[in-house]
Amino acid sequence: YIFHRLVIAGFKSGLFDEEALGLIFDRSGGIPRRINQICDLSLLNGMHCKSELIDSLIIKETIDSILGG
Repeated sequence: YIFHRLVIAGFKSGLFDEEALGLIFDRSGGIPRRINQICDLSLLNGMHCKSELIDSLIIKETIDSILGG
């Protein structure tokens, strides 16, 4: 789902590492709206950190900010 959305947006390579994708799936429960929310905020966090790859640390920080913890 995530790769498909990135291709539609024009990306040719992955922006998320494998561990990050696993965390996204686990925390979203596979629900597209939650996946989109986590990915969108993770991309913003990654841009802020000037990261070329969204890794599990960025995903964890994003999830913590969503959940308020």
